[in-house]
Amino acid sequence: MSGEVVIDLGERPRGPEPEPVPGRPRPPARWWRVALPLLLALGTLTAGAAPPTGPPTVTVPATDPADFLPLGDRLLVLQGLLPTDGTARELVAYRLPGGEPLWRRALPDDDVPMGVSVHGDLVLVSTSSPDGDDASTSALTLDAGELRWQRPGRALPVAGGGVLLETHRPGPGHTVRAVDPATGEPGWAVPVAAEGFAAYRYAGGGVDLVAAVSPAGRVELYDPATGARLGAADLPRVGSAGNRYLELIGDVLLVGDGAGGIAGYEVPSLRRRWALPPDPQTGWASPCGPGICLHRPDAGVRVVDPATGRTRWADPRWSHLVVVGDRLLAEAGRPDDREDRPLTVLDPATGRVLGELGRWQALWEWPAAQPRYGLRRLADGRMLLAELDIAAARARVLTVLPSWARRCGAQAGTLVCQAPGNTLRIWHLPR
Repeated sequence: MSGEVVIDLGERPRGPEPEPVPGRPRPPARWWRVALPLLLALGTLTAGAAPPTGPPTVTVPATDPADFLPLGDRLLVLQGLLPTDGTARELVAYRLPGGEPLWRRALPDDDVPMGVSVHGDLVLVSTSSPDGDDASTSALTLDAGELRWQRPGRALPVAGGGVLLETHRPGPGHTVRAVDPATGEPGWAVPVAAEGFAAYRYAGGGVDLVAAVSPAGRVELYDPATGARLGAADLPRVGSAGNRYLELIGDVLLVGDGAGGIAGYEVPSLRRRWALPPDPQTGWASPCGPGICLHRPDAGVRVVDPATGRTRWADPRWSHLVVVGDRLLAEAGRPDDREDRPLTVLDPATGRVLGELGRWQALWEWPAAQPRYGLRRLADGRMLLAELDIAAARARVLTVLPSWARRCGAQAGTLVCQAPGNTLRIWHLPR
Protein backbone atom coordinates (compact mmCIF):
# COMPACT_ATOMS: atom_id res chain seq x y z
CA MET A 1 0.00 0.00 0.00
CA SER A 2 1.25 3.49 -0.76
CA GLY A 3 0.88 6.84 0.91
CA GLU A 4 0.22 7.73 4.53
CA VAL A 5 -2.97 7.58 6.54
CA VAL A 6 -3.33 9.03 10.01
CA ILE A 7 -5.60 8.62 13.01
CA ASP A 8 -5.44 11.67 15.25
CA LEU A 9 -6.44 10.38 18.69
CA GLY A 10 -6.68 13.75 20.40
CA GLU A 11 -10.16 14.96 19.37
CA ARG A 12 -13.27 13.50 17.73
CA PRO A 13 -14.80 13.89 15.24
CA ARG A 14 -11.73 14.34 13.09
CA GLY A 15 -11.13 17.26 10.79
CA PRO A 16 -8.23 18.70 8.82
CA GLU A 17 -7.09 20.95 11.63
CA PRO A 18 -3.36 21.73 11.89
CA GLU A 19 -1.37 20.74 14.94
CA PRO A 20 -1.95 23.12 17.89
CA VAL A 21 0.81 25.51 18.89
CA PRO A 22 1.46 25.64 22.64
CA GLY A 23 -0.34 28.63 24.12
CA ARG A 24 -2.32 29.57 21.01
CA PRO A 25 -6.13 29.62 21.12
CA ARG A 26 -7.56 26.26 20.07
CA PRO A 27 -10.65 26.12 17.82
CA PRO A 28 -13.72 24.34 19.15
CA ALA A 29 -13.18 20.57 19.33
CA ARG A 30 -16.52 19.64 17.82
CA TRP A 31 -17.20 22.33 15.24
CA TRP A 32 -19.53 20.32 12.98
CA ARG A 33 -22.56 20.85 15.28
CA VAL A 34 -25.54 23.20 15.26
CA ALA A 35 -29.33 23.19 15.87
CA LEU A 36 -31.50 24.30 12.93
CA PRO A 37 -34.85 22.95 11.72
CA LEU A 38 -34.76 19.80 9.61
CA LEU A 39 -36.70 21.64 6.90
CA LEU A 40 -33.56 23.57 5.95
CA ALA A 41 -32.01 20.39 4.60
CA LEU A 42 -34.93 18.58 2.96
CA GLY A 43 -34.60 20.49 -0.29
CA THR A 44 -31.08 19.20 -0.89
CA LEU A 45 -32.06 15.50 -0.89
CA THR A 46 -32.80 13.62 -4.09
CA ALA A 47 -36.43 14.44 -4.92
CA GLY A 48 -38.76 11.52 -4.30
CA ALA A 49 -35.93 9.17 -3.29
CA ALA A 50 -36.79 6.56 -0.65
CA PRO A 51 -33.67 6.02 1.49
CA PRO A 52 -32.54 2.38 1.26
CA THR A 53 -31.94 0.40 4.44
CA GLY A 54 -29.74 -2.58 5.14
CA PRO A 55 -27.81 -4.37 7.86
CA PRO A 56 -24.08 -3.93 8.38
CA THR A 57 -22.05 -6.40 6.38
CA VAL A 58 -19.73 -7.42 9.24
CA THR A 59 -19.34 -7.00 13.02
CA VAL A 60 -16.09 -7.09 15.03
CA PRO A 61 -15.52 -6.85 18.80
CA ALA A 62 -14.18 -3.60 20.27
CA THR A 63 -14.26 -1.86 23.62
CA ASP A 64 -16.50 1.15 24.04
CA PRO A 65 -15.05 3.62 23.29
CA ALA A 66 -12.55 2.57 20.63
CA ASP A 67 -10.70 4.40 17.87
CA PHE A 68 -10.56 2.84 14.44
CA LEU A 69 -9.20 3.33 10.92
CA PRO A 70 -10.45 1.39 7.87
CA LEU A 71 -7.78 0.94 5.19
CA GLY A 72 -9.53 -0.79 2.33
CA ASP A 73 -8.65 -4.42 3.11
CA ARG A 74 -7.72 -3.76 6.74
CA LEU A 75 -9.35 -2.29 9.84
CA LEU A 76 -7.16 -1.03 12.70
CA VAL A 77 -8.87 -0.76 16.09
CA LEU A 78 -7.31 0.86 19.16
CA GLN A 79 -9.22 -0.30 22.23
CA GLY A 80 -8.97 0.04 25.98
CA LEU A 81 -8.94 3.84 25.76
CA LEU A 82 -10.23 4.17 29.34
CA PRO A 83 -7.55 2.68 31.60
CA THR A 84 -9.90 2.91 34.57
CA ASP A 85 -12.26 0.24 33.18
CA GLY A 86 -9.67 -2.55 33.57
CA THR A 87 -9.55 -3.34 29.84
CA ALA A 88 -6.14 -3.93 28.32
CA ARG A 89 -5.03 -1.27 25.86
CA GLU A 90 -4.15 -2.83 22.51
CA LEU A 91 -4.11 -2.31 18.77
CA VAL A 92 -6.00 -4.97 16.79
CA ALA A 93 -6.03 -5.52 13.02
CA TYR A 94 -8.91 -7.17 11.14
CA ARG A 95 -9.13 -8.27 7.52
CA LEU A 96 -11.87 -6.70 5.41
CA PRO A 97 -14.41 -7.36 4.06
CA GLY A 98 -14.88 -10.45 6.25
CA GLY A 99 -13.71 -9.08 9.62
CA GLU A 100 -11.28 -11.94 10.41
CA PRO A 101 -8.75 -11.04 13.15
CA LEU A 102 -5.20 -10.74 11.83
CA TRP A 103 -3.15 -9.73 14.88
CA ARG A 104 -3.22 -7.81 18.15
CA ARG A 105 -0.46 -5.87 19.88
CA ALA A 106 -0.55 -4.85 23.55
CA LEU A 107 0.30 -1.23 24.39
CA PRO A 108 1.56 0.04 27.76
CA ASP A 109 -1.48 0.40 30.01
CA ASP A 110 -0.13 3.55 31.67
CA ASP A 111 0.64 5.37 28.42
CA VAL A 112 -1.72 7.77 26.65
CA PRO A 113 -2.34 7.04 22.93
CA MET A 114 -1.37 9.98 20.72
CA GLY A 115 -1.81 8.72 17.17
CA VAL A 116 -1.64 5.87 14.70
CA SER A 117 -0.31 6.31 11.15
CA VAL A 118 0.30 3.94 8.26
CA HIS A 119 3.44 4.27 6.13
CA GLY A 120 3.74 1.69 3.39
CA ASP A 121 3.69 -1.71 5.11
CA LEU A 122 4.22 -0.29 8.62
CA VAL A 123 1.88 0.97 11.34
CA LEU A 124 3.37 3.68 13.59
CA VAL A 125 1.83 3.93 17.06
CA SER A 126 2.73 6.93 19.25
CA THR A 127 2.06 7.04 22.99
CA SER A 128 3.11 9.34 25.82
CA SER A 129 3.54 9.10 29.57
CA PRO A 130 0.57 10.38 31.62
CA ASP A 131 2.40 13.65 32.36
CA GLY A 132 3.13 14.16 28.65
CA ASP A 133 6.88 14.53 29.15
CA ASP A 134 7.93 11.31 27.42
CA ALA A 135 6.65 10.08 24.06
CA SER A 136 7.50 6.91 22.20
CA THR A 137 6.74 5.54 18.74
CA SER A 138 6.62 1.85 17.79
CA ALA A 139 6.68 0.62 14.19
CA LEU A 140 4.63 -2.56 13.61
CA THR A 141 4.26 -4.55 10.40
CA LEU A 142 0.82 -4.07 8.88
CA ASP A 143 0.42 -7.74 7.97
CA ALA A 144 1.51 -9.36 11.26
CA GLY A 145 1.85 -6.64 13.92
CA GLU A 146 5.50 -7.54 14.54
CA LEU A 147 7.69 -4.87 16.15
CA ARG A 148 10.12 -3.48 13.57
CA TRP A 149 11.59 -0.62 15.64
CA GLN A 150 10.89 1.69 18.58
CA ARG A 151 12.19 5.23 19.14
CA PRO A 152 11.51 8.18 21.50
CA GLY A 153 9.19 10.87 20.21
CA ARG A 154 5.79 11.38 18.58
CA ALA A 155 5.55 10.44 14.90
CA LEU A 156 4.54 13.07 12.33
CA PRO A 157 4.16 12.08 8.66
CA VAL A 158 6.17 14.05 6.09
CA ALA A 159 4.54 15.10 2.81
CA GLY A 160 5.77 12.80 0.08
CA GLY A 161 7.02 10.16 2.54
CA GLY A 162 9.30 10.07 5.56
CA VAL A 163 8.66 10.46 9.27
CA LEU A 164 9.56 13.04 11.91
CA LEU A 165 9.80 12.19 15.61
CA GLU A 166 9.15 15.07 18.01
CA THR A 167 10.19 14.63 21.61
CA HIS A 168 7.88 16.08 24.25
CA ARG A 169 10.28 16.52 27.15
CA PRO A 170 11.03 20.24 27.55
CA GLY A 171 14.56 21.48 27.83
CA PRO A 172 17.77 20.66 25.95
CA GLY A 173 16.48 17.20 25.01
CA HIS A 174 13.60 18.61 22.94
CA THR A 175 14.27 17.81 19.28
CA VAL A 176 12.60 17.23 15.95
CA ARG A 177 14.37 14.32 14.24
CA ALA A 178 13.90 12.61 10.89
CA VAL A 179 13.94 8.81 10.84
CA ASP A 180 13.81 6.20 8.09
CA PRO A 181 10.24 4.84 8.26
CA ALA A 182 11.38 1.34 7.30
CA THR A 183 14.20 0.97 9.83
CA GLY A 184 13.88 3.77 12.39
CA GLU A 185 17.45 4.84 11.65
CA PRO A 186 17.90 8.51 12.69
CA GLY A 187 18.66 11.20 10.16
CA TRP A 188 18.94 14.95 10.58
CA ALA A 189 17.85 16.60 13.83
CA VAL A 190 16.83 20.11 14.89
CA PRO A 191 17.22 21.08 18.55
CA VAL A 192 14.42 23.19 20.03
CA ALA A 193 15.38 25.76 22.63
CA ALA A 194 14.28 25.31 26.24
CA GLU A 195 10.75 26.74 26.66
CA GLY A 196 10.53 26.98 22.86
CA PHE A 197 8.41 24.91 20.50
CA ALA A 198 8.17 23.58 16.95
CA ALA A 199 5.45 24.56 14.47
CA TYR A 200 4.56 22.81 11.23
CA ARG A 201 3.02 23.50 7.84
CA TYR A 202 0.88 20.69 6.46
CA ALA A 203 0.33 19.86 2.80
CA GLY A 204 -0.14 16.68 0.79
CA GLY A 205 -1.08 14.61 3.84
CA GLY A 206 1.94 15.53 5.95
CA VAL A 207 4.45 18.12 7.16
CA ASP A 208 6.22 20.07 4.42
CA LEU A 209 7.86 22.81 6.54
CA VAL A 210 9.21 22.90 10.11
CA ALA A 211 9.70 26.03 12.23
CA ALA A 212 11.84 25.85 15.38
CA VAL A 213 10.92 28.76 17.65
CA SER A 214 12.79 30.09 20.68
CA PRO A 215 11.24 32.23 23.44
CA ALA A 216 13.54 35.07 22.44
CA GLY A 217 11.96 35.18 18.97
CA ARG A 218 14.49 33.24 16.93
CA VAL A 219 12.65 31.37 14.15
CA GLU A 220 14.42 28.86 11.91
CA LEU A 221 12.72 27.12 8.98
CA TYR A 222 13.70 23.62 7.84
CA ASP A 223 12.87 21.32 4.96
CA PRO A 224 11.46 18.16 6.65
CA ALA A 225 12.64 15.93 3.79
CA THR A 226 16.31 16.96 3.86
CA GLY A 227 16.86 18.93 7.08
CA ALA A 228 18.19 21.88 5.08
CA ARG A 229 17.74 25.23 6.81
CA LEU A 230 15.64 27.41 4.51
CA GLY A 231 15.54 30.64 6.48
CA ALA A 232 16.08 32.26 9.87
CA ALA A 233 15.23 35.55 11.55
CA ASP A 234 14.85 37.16 14.96
CA LEU A 235 11.20 38.10 15.36
CA PRO A 236 9.76 40.00 18.33
CA ARG A 237 9.26 37.60 21.25
CA VAL A 238 7.48 34.89 19.25
CA GLY A 239 7.45 32.36 22.07
CA SER A 240 6.49 34.67 24.93
CA ALA A 241 3.14 34.95 26.66
CA GLY A 242 2.62 38.28 24.93
CA ASN A 243 2.94 36.75 21.46
CA ARG A 244 1.08 33.48 21.70
CA TYR A 245 0.01 32.83 18.10
CA LEU A 246 2.16 31.29 15.37
CA GLU A 247 0.94 29.52 12.24
CA LEU A 248 2.45 28.49 8.88
CA ILE A 249 -0.01 28.89 6.00
CA GLY A 250 1.20 28.77 2.41
CA ASP A 251 4.10 31.18 1.97
CA VAL A 252 3.23 33.18 5.11
CA LEU A 253 4.23 32.80 8.74
CA LEU A 254 1.55 34.34 10.94
CA VAL A 255 2.63 35.74 14.31
CA GLY A 256 0.01 37.04 16.74
CA ASP A 257 0.44 39.43 19.65
CA GLY A 258 -2.03 37.77 22.01
CA ALA A 259 -4.54 40.61 21.63
CA GLY A 260 -5.80 39.78 18.14
CA GLY A 261 -3.08 41.63 16.21
CA ILE A 262 -1.40 39.49 13.52
CA ALA A 263 1.72 40.07 11.41
CA GLY A 264 2.45 38.15 8.22
CA TYR A 265 6.06 37.19 7.40
CA GLU A 266 7.20 35.92 4.02
CA VAL A 267 8.39 32.30 3.87
CA PRO A 268 11.23 31.43 3.73
CA SER A 269 12.88 34.87 3.92
CA LEU A 270 10.88 35.84 7.05
CA ARG A 271 10.63 39.43 5.81
CA ARG A 272 7.54 41.15 7.26
CA ARG A 273 4.87 41.71 4.64
CA TRP A 274 2.02 43.25 6.64
CA ALA A 275 0.47 43.70 10.06
CA LEU A 276 -3.17 43.79 11.15
CA PRO A 277 -4.35 45.88 14.11
CA PRO A 278 -5.64 44.07 17.19
CA ASP A 279 -9.01 42.34 16.78
CA PRO A 280 -9.97 40.55 20.01
CA GLN A 281 -12.59 38.51 18.12
CA THR A 282 -9.99 36.70 15.98
CA GLY A 283 -9.63 33.14 17.28
CA TRP A 284 -7.44 31.21 14.82
CA ALA A 285 -6.33 31.07 11.19
CA SER A 286 -6.46 28.36 8.54
CA PRO A 287 -5.71 27.87 4.82
CA CYS A 288 -8.54 29.21 2.68
CA GLY A 289 -7.72 28.53 -0.97
CA PRO A 290 -6.10 31.68 -2.39
CA GLY A 291 -6.58 33.50 0.93
CA ILE A 292 -6.10 33.05 4.67
CA CYS A 293 -9.17 32.50 6.83
CA LEU A 294 -9.29 34.38 10.13
CA HIS A 295 -11.99 32.68 12.18
CA ARG A 296 -13.93 34.96 14.52
CA PRO A 297 -16.30 32.78 16.58
CA ASP A 298 -18.57 35.69 17.49
CA ALA A 299 -18.34 37.62 14.23
CA GLY A 300 -18.02 35.17 11.35
CA VAL A 301 -14.97 34.67 9.11
CA ARG A 302 -12.67 37.18 7.44
CA VAL A 303 -10.52 36.15 4.45
CA VAL A 304 -7.33 38.16 3.89
CA ASP A 305 -4.84 38.36 1.04
CA PRO A 306 -1.62 36.51 2.05
CA ALA A 307 0.48 39.02 0.11
CA THR A 308 -0.95 42.24 1.56
CA GLY A 309 -3.13 41.35 4.56
CA ARG A 310 -6.05 43.24 3.00
CA THR A 311 -9.50 41.80 3.54
CA ARG A 312 -10.77 40.06 0.39
CA TRP A 313 -14.19 39.31 1.80
CA ALA A 314 -15.93 38.66 5.10
CA ASP A 315 -19.19 37.04 6.13
CA PRO A 316 -20.72 36.96 9.62
CA ARG A 317 -22.74 33.80 8.86
CA TRP A 318 -19.90 31.29 8.87
CA SER A 319 -18.24 29.95 11.99
CA HIS A 320 -15.67 27.83 10.11
CA LEU A 321 -14.38 27.37 6.55
CA VAL A 322 -12.46 24.38 5.16
CA VAL A 323 -10.82 24.01 1.73
CA VAL A 324 -12.17 21.04 -0.25
CA GLY A 325 -10.68 20.90 -3.74
CA ASP A 326 -11.34 24.25 -5.40
CA ARG A 327 -14.27 25.04 -3.11
CA LEU A 328 -14.79 26.14 0.48
CA LEU A 329 -17.04 24.15 2.78
CA ALA A 330 -18.69 26.54 5.25
CA GLU A 331 -20.49 25.75 8.49
CA ALA A 332 -22.98 28.12 10.10
CA GLY A 333 -23.95 28.81 13.68
CA ARG A 334 -22.31 27.88 16.95
CA PRO A 335 -21.61 24.45 18.46
CA ASP A 336 -24.32 22.91 20.61
CA ASP A 337 -25.42 19.44 21.58
CA ARG A 338 -26.30 18.26 18.05
CA GLU A 339 -23.97 16.34 15.77
CA ASP A 340 -24.90 18.04 12.48
CA ARG A 341 -24.61 21.57 11.14
CA PRO A 342 -25.81 23.40 8.01
CA LEU A 343 -23.13 23.06 5.31
CA THR A 344 -22.73 25.49 2.41
CA VAL A 345 -20.37 25.45 -0.59
CA LEU A 346 -18.61 28.76 -1.37
CA ASP A 347 -16.38 30.27 -4.03
CA PRO A 348 -13.01 30.84 -2.24
CA ALA A 349 -12.18 33.98 -4.21
CA THR A 350 -15.38 35.89 -3.49
CA GLY A 351 -17.29 34.05 -0.75
CA ARG A 352 -20.26 33.68 -3.11
CA VAL A 353 -22.65 30.85 -2.20
CA LEU A 354 -22.50 28.09 -4.82
CA GLY A 355 -24.94 25.70 -3.19
CA GLU A 356 -26.52 24.41 0.02
CA LEU A 357 -25.81 20.86 1.18
CA GLY A 358 -28.19 20.87 4.11
CA ARG A 359 -27.45 19.89 7.68
CA TRP A 360 -24.84 17.13 8.13
CA GLN A 361 -22.05 15.87 10.34
CA ALA A 362 -19.16 15.52 7.88
CA LEU A 363 -17.06 12.34 7.99
CA TRP A 364 -13.51 13.26 6.96
CA GLU A 365 -11.39 10.86 4.89
CA TRP A 366 -7.61 10.84 5.31
CA PRO A 367 -4.98 11.67 4.14
CA ALA A 368 -6.83 13.79 1.59
CA ALA A 369 -8.94 15.40 4.38
CA GLN A 370 -12.03 15.31 2.17
CA PRO A 371 -15.55 14.93 3.60
CA ARG A 372 -17.04 12.35 1.24
CA TYR A 373 -19.93 11.33 3.50
CA GLY A 374 -22.31 13.05 5.92
CA LEU A 375 -24.59 11.88 8.75
CA ARG A 376 -27.81 13.38 10.07
CA ARG A 377 -29.79 12.04 13.03
CA LEU A 378 -33.50 11.65 12.28
CA ALA A 379 -36.40 12.27 14.66
CA ASP A 380 -36.74 8.55 15.46
CA GLY A 381 -33.05 8.27 16.41
CA ARG A 382 -31.84 6.62 13.21
CA MET A 383 -29.16 8.31 11.11
CA LEU A 384 -29.31 9.30 7.48
CA LEU A 385 -26.11 8.63 5.51
CA ALA A 386 -25.41 10.66 2.38
CA GLU A 387 -22.60 11.13 -0.08
CA LEU A 388 -21.45 14.76 -0.13
CA ASP A 389 -20.51 16.01 -3.58
CA ILE A 390 -18.74 19.28 -2.80
CA ALA A 391 -17.89 20.07 -6.43
CA ALA A 392 -21.54 19.79 -7.47
CA ALA A 393 -22.83 21.19 -4.14
CA ARG A 394 -25.33 18.41 -3.52
CA ALA A 395 -25.96 15.54 -1.12
CA ARG A 396 -27.11 12.08 -2.29
CA VAL A 397 -28.83 9.86 0.27
CA LEU A 398 -27.27 6.37 0.49
CA THR A 399 -28.94 4.60 3.40
CA VAL A 400 -30.47 4.87 6.87
CA LEU A 401 -28.43 3.57 9.79
CA PRO A 402 -29.97 2.07 12.97
CA SER A 403 -30.50 4.27 15.98
CA TRP A 404 -27.67 2.57 17.88
CA ALA A 405 -25.01 3.67 15.38
CA ARG A 406 -22.71 6.35 16.84
CA ARG A 407 -19.14 7.63 16.62
CA CYS A 408 -18.95 6.71 12.96
CA GLY A 409 -15.99 7.09 10.63
CA ALA A 410 -15.55 6.55 6.88
CA GLN A 411 -12.47 5.74 4.84
CA ALA A 412 -11.77 4.05 1.51
CA GLY A 413 -15.44 3.18 0.91
CA THR A 414 -15.95 1.66 4.37
CA LEU A 415 -18.18 3.01 7.14
CA VAL A 416 -17.53 1.96 10.75
CA CYS A 417 -19.79 2.80 13.71
CA GLN A 418 -19.61 2.05 17.42
CA ALA A 419 -22.46 -0.30 18.35
CA PRO A 420 -23.96 -1.91 21.47
CA GLY A 421 -22.39 -4.94 23.08
CA ASN A 422 -18.78 -3.73 22.69
CA THR A 423 -18.80 -4.10 18.92
CA LEU A 424 -18.07 -2.15 15.76
CA ARG A 425 -20.47 -2.55 12.84
CA ILE A 426 -19.06 -2.15 9.33
CA TRP A 427 -20.78 -1.23 6.05
CA HIS A 428 -19.12 -1.32 2.63
CA LEU A 429 -20.27 1.77 0.75
CA PRO A 430 -20.75 2.30 -2.99
CA ARG A 431 -17.83 4.07 -4.60
